[in-house]
Amino acid sequence: MSTYRAVQVIGSREFSLVERELVDPGVGQVRLRVHSRGVCHSDALAVEGMRPDPSTPVVPGHEIVGVIDAVGAGVTAWQVGKRVGVGFLGGQCGQCEYCRRGDFVNCLDQPQTGTTVDGGYAEYTVAREISA
Repeated sequence: MSTYRAVQVIGSREFSLVERELVDPGVGQVRLRVHSRGVCHSDALAVEGMRPDPSTPVVPGHEIVGVIDAVGAGVTAWQVGKRVGVGFLGGQCGQCEYCRRGDFVNCLDQPQTGTTVDGGYAEYTVAREISA
């Protein structure tokens, strides 16, 4: 079992350095080795516990730059070795009313990197193909 290090937050300002199991990306996802990440005011959503369920641990951080090291089933636009960036909005669903109107920023099924899904304060992270 391979592991990687990440800094996660639980509740409000409860940070911890943890070892997590390195998992393969799911369908339509890519896994990347994080090379750099920004520190942004939006990270306060995770750090201050302003998430839907602050009792669930999350790795903060968006504005991620890294290199893809694995691709999940169905991924066609990206290959291992490509440098990518991942922002706060984690890729639209293409199905909801907002997406069908082209209003992707308001997608109802859009992960928020570092807030509703793990972000870049880690050695590895996973993102939707469309957000990479």
